[in-house]
Amino acid sequence: MRYLVLFLFILVLAGCKSNPIIPAPVAAPHQQITHKPLIKVNPYYPKDLLSRGVEGWVLMEVEVSDQGKVISSKVVDASPELGFNQAALSAVNKWVYKPGSLAPGNKTKALIEFWISR
Repeated sequence: MRYLVLFLFILVLAGCKSNPIIPAPVAAPHQQITHKPLIKVNPYYPKDLLSRGVEGWVLMEVEVSDQGKVISSKVVDASPELGFNQAALSAVNKWVYKPGSLAPGNKTKALIEFWISR
């Protein structure tokens, strides 16, 4: 009987859900940023990641018109790999750069960081 109770206790413990260990994000690549926007809209912090204490960053390539408006943007790198990408894309697409400030090709990099307490 004692072994049956012990066995059931072990099964219950094995079935308990634990919080996953979330690795710390890789250091953000600040050296890749070439231009800063005149108007910068901050991204929303995804609630599920905030509640779990996940921090990170998204590096994006941004194409800007001659008038300074963002034409397109795409994720180049991120840490963690997924999670913050959509929030970063939504924010960067609202940014405005100084008209005519970018070199031919009108592309720059943008770094969006998600930190809870910094």
